[in-house]
Amino acid sequence: MIPRFSATLPHSILLSTALLLGACESAIGPQPLPGGVEVRTTSSVIPVDTSGTIKRATISGKVMNKSARTLVLGYCGHTIAKLVGNEWVDVWTQSCAAIDGVDVEVLPGDSAAFGVQVANVTSGGSGVFDFGSPNTQFRLRVRMLLKEPVPFGDEVFEIEADDRLSNSFSFAN
Repeated sequence: MIPRFSATLPHSILLSTALLLGACESAIGPQPLPGGVEVRTTSSVIPVDTSGTIKRATISGKVMNKSARTLVLGYCGHTIAKLVGNEWVDVWTQSCAAIDGVDVEVLPGDSAAFGVQVANVTSGGSGVFDFGSPNTQFRLRVRMLLKEPVPFGDEVFEIEADDRLSNSFSFAN
């Protein structure tokens, strides 16, 4: 007699396979910001330098990492969001074309400073920034990644966009 093999796998093998696949889940897509990480500007009112019709300002602040994980702070590519109704809407993105720099690792317990320049004229490849009225509220979305140790090196993951927003601020026009 020739043994017959079932075309279906025993339930125990299917269950084991499902559990193994679940345990090997990889991080795909943006990750949430770890607890203990804060993005703060140095002031809630940013001074504006005016020369004729040209306005310029520098938004400076710190990323403080009180978490147990390593962050990677981008040297460029930051975005400014404006409060429109009850929603934060991106209104300006910093171009990396004319900026020379290196991303900075922010180790657990450390902090890193940032500075983003905006102007109401095209500057360094970045678009024209509208400062709005003195009551207009903005937030800076820093370009920040999460660094995770994996076998044979490190892997870097994007962090959820809204988790990378600073405190709100306005410009002293």
